[in-house]
Amino acid sequence: MFKLFFTSLIALSFLSCSDSAIVTRYNEKALTTPIPCMRLELSPFNIVTMHTLQNLYSFDEKCNYSLTLSQKSAIVCNSSFNSDKKALTKFPTSYLSFTLKKGSELLYSYYVDLSDDVEESDIKRGFKRLREDIKLK
Repeated sequence: MFKLFFTSLIALSFLSCSDSAIVTRYNEKALTTPIPCMRLELSPFNIVTMHTLQNLYSFDEKCNYSLTLSQKSAIVCNSSFNSDKKALTKFPTSYLSFTLKKGSELLYSYYVDLSDDVEESDIKRGFKRLREDIKLK
């Protein structure tokens, strides 16, 4: 009985904790027309992240569409609620998020939990997904 319980617990923890991104399209109609430009906002500011994104797209500071990239690394969860997941899996310690807004209207978001620090390849993968999901001029 204990063996079955332990095996089930391990299987559940692997299923509940994945590195797949969560993408949400908030305004499908607005995303069917090509986005003419984007303004870049970083939270927190990071020069390497800025250069990585500027190599992928020509951002326009005067554009009313804003792409905000937020990221955080070295997240530590001290809650005992997740102790089984932390002990048995690679518990996320970082996240990466892209949000696209027109003015104050949220149009699109991309979010992914990461088990290591945010790297340039994670940013490129997220931006590539954004380009696949929405139309950019």
